[in-house]
Amino acid sequence: MAEFPRVGRNDPCPCGSGRKYKKCHMPGDETSARSAEPASNTQHLREFAEEMRSPRLVARPYVSTKFDGRKVIGVRNQLMFVREDMTYADAIIEHLRQLLGERWLKIEAGQPIEQRHVVSRWLEELDAHIRATAKRLGVTSGPFAVTPTGSARALTVLADDLFQLAQAMEPPTELLNRIKTRSSFQASRYEIAGASLFARAGFGLKFIAPGGDPTPEFLARDKTTGDEVFLEAKSIYRAGVLHEGQKQEATDSISNRKRVIAKMHKAVKQNPGDRPFVTFIDLNRSGVGGMGLLENHFAFDVQRFLDRRSQQAVDGKCDVSAVALTNFGWHYQRDSEAASGGFFWFPSDNPRFPLSERTANMIGRALREYGWIPDEELHQQAVRSKYFG
Repeated sequence: MAEFPRVGRNDPCPCGSGRKYKKCHMPGDETSARSAEPASNTQHLREFAEEMRSPRLVARPYVSTKFDGRKVIGVRNQLMFVREDMTYADAIIEHLRQLLGERWLKIEAGQPIEQRHVVSRWLEELDAHIRATAKRLGVTSGPFAVTPTGSARALTVLADDLFQLAQAMEPPTELLNRIKTRSSFQASRYEIAGASLFARAGFGLKFIAPGGDPTPEFLARDKTTGDEVFLEAKSIYRAGVLHEGQKQEATDSISNRKRVIAKMHKAVKQNPGDRPFVTFIDLNRSGVGGMGLLENHFAFDVQRFLDRRSQQAVDGKCDVSAVALTNFGWHYQRDSEAASGGFFWFPSDNPRFPLSERTANMIGRALREYGWIPDEELHQQAVRSKYFG
């Protein structure tokens, strides 16, 4: 078989035109060569890219690299520098620390642990749990698995919520200040949870600062479809929990159910009324791993509430597009192993502004995955090893 010499970029083109090869047939030859690439290689890369995606919904793909002895992590349009040996969980907790600020953390650390802000206490308890686990396992260096306690799960989920929110928008200073304030912590914490669920579902977010008129906390906009949804989040306060003072309160079933409906009425007052409106209500109940019998009673009440909103409206349409009733009470378990949370999702049967099928499906998936925090880096390392050895 005859061998043809390789034609250089600046050599005369073999076609005889007298022009240099790079100005004549080289571009076409390169295109032909690329199109002749085996289809299997292209499919291989597509499969690799698909598997590199997070196994759960995230606001943005996790991106990290190592530089000058440190790990560099992309957070929206900024870079975060952390220790090189940090796991994903370590990194998001470090991100939380940075948002809270060194000065605030030092002030809280100077208080007796039972008097500290609950986030400061969770940080201290997590550090103590990690040290105790390392001693028990005889580990002196490198990452190792730690069984999450209730406090550890509550802290890590808060950190992940803020990390996902930061991937979708700059965390509002007002919201961060409220997180650091004991009296407003619980309300703002659940607002962040609701916003992070929309961020995971592919929505951009706009924080609506409180003003003279009632407004929801966030306006979410689907980056793919342009659909917009108002979000309002409420949480049931419990005496002695999350900085609520010790006080006498009714704990019977009827009283608890009335409190949920009262939160619903308060939430709908924040609805501007010109877009889909979704409200999240967290039961903040202890002793329930998920949604139990009493929560089923709450679910019945919420569905009846939506039906009545439709019946009372002039046009027969419900002004609430959907309600998420949740119970993520990991903070109650403190030193015990964390149990699972749970939720009910109620789309209105006759909404004035219905959610798109895509939005409902994505929020539903985000709710199902809430509290599950796989190690994004280990996942990516496993995929690279599978495809490239």
